[in-house]
Amino acid sequence: MPELFEALISIFSRAYEIGLTVMTPVPTLLYASCFFLILLAYLKKSHRFGVMLLHFTLVLFFFIIWNHPAFRYFKFNPWHGGYAYVFIMLAVMIYIPIRLVFAFINFWQDYLQPIDRI
Repeated sequence: MPELFEALISIFSRAYEIGLTVMTPVPTLLYASCFFLILLAYLKKSHRFGVMLLHFTLVLFFFIIWNHPAFRYFKFNPWHGGYAYVFIMLAVMIYIPIRLVFAFINFWQDYLQPIDRI
């Protein structure tokens, strides 16, 4: 069991290291703009539209990471964990933060906002 935990930690640390290498200025600006576009769509349009934009953003960033020059080794040797690193980076950098924000917004709208109106 400790070996499995060590392997999991090494995969997460390697994915984080690759993610920091890939996040150059242009993808960072694209990341921030996509993040706020998803939140705006979620708040102004609907939950379904915001989640649809989230999935489009995940696909977009998959190809941004996969075609980045720093990721060339994993692109040509996909059995060395390339796909796993990309999916972990997408989950940690995009999916989990957006879902936490969505959960907070739902909590705010359903539970905290009615208390303010009393």
